[in-house]
Amino acid sequence: MKQQLKIKDMKMKSSMKLKAIMIITMLGMSLAGYAQAQKKDGTFVSESGMEMQVDSMVYKNESRPVYYARYGNRGCLFELRINDNVSAEVTEPVNIGETSITINPVIFKSGKQSISINLKPFPGRKTIMNEKPFRLEIGYYDFTEKLDSMGNRIWHKVFELPEIEIPEEGLSQIKIEKEFEAQVPYEITTWDEYVDLREIPNIEQKVVEEYKRVRQMIAEKKINELKEYFWPSYQEIGVTLYQSQKDIERDWKGNVDIINKYSVNELQPIEEYRMVFSTDGKSISLKSKKHGGFPAALLFLRDEKDSSYIKYGYIELHLSMKKGTNKLIPVMI
Repeated sequence: MKQQLKIKDMKMKSSMKLKAIMIITMLGMSLAGYAQAQKKDGTFVSESGMEMQVDSMVYKNESRPVYYARYGNRGCLFELRINDNVSAEVTEPVNIGETSITINPVIFKSGKQSISINLKPFPGRKTIMNEKPFRLEIGYYDFTEKLDSMGNRIWHKVFELPEIEIPEEGLSQIKIEKEFEAQVPYEITTWDEYVDLREIPNIEQKVVEEYKRVRQMIAEKKINELKEYFWPSYQEIGVTLYQSQKDIERDWKGNVDIINKYSVNELQPIEEYRMVFSTDGKSISLKSKKHGGFPAALLFLRDEKDSSYIKYGYIELHLSMKKGTNKLIPVMI
């Protein structure tokens, strides 16, 4: 049932021009380091204020739905947002047959959930010509339900995107807004306490300064300080995924492993980034643009000698600011 991916070693294969497919999932937005095998040509080889004991959250006699988005694209770049959080995106020309991601961390409470889809042509093309350029289905598995006769859980579909009709001349851009209903046995209310960071003067400078401060802690391998810094956000995400303290500790260890695996010389400076707002401007993060793009600016890169691969790892950091303060703090997404 545990859905936070903690892959720690990624590789990227190089050609004359380095490219990276940027597929950001909410699994990666759990603030921990990712790792996958990715070739250098871009293809994949393979103080929030919320203090709680997650073990005290009682889910007995209730459902434990874990929601997923199943999606795929053909002939277009895309960005998929759930409740104004980037759940998945492709920023380089690659087609995804079908994949799925967990979206519980962006479902804060029961009720209507928003979907925003933005499609653009591949670089070098003016229009989207492919039929059925993007497909999306959302549903859940209830981990309190018994398995069926085949040993599988029942898939409960709650949303399916209608087929997108493409005219003969194609479309230069497609924007879609939809909604779906979700029912979860928890409620995350801390977002009401945060300001819209888009209205803060010099917000980029403030964010870069905080990233540099956290980068320095990583460089000095101050594991205890980093754990204290990130821990409240791990607690929040743990609630959405029905995790125990042991589960969360295991997730944190993923960060420790990646910090210890790489040297300070492999830790990249905070540069060549793009700034991404989410949750109606209440959260912000920096994503690296190096080699075509990575999901985080807290990035390790390692050249593999006598190999066509670059190994990399990263740690995601999402920041918010409480009302009445001037301090950026880490949050769950």
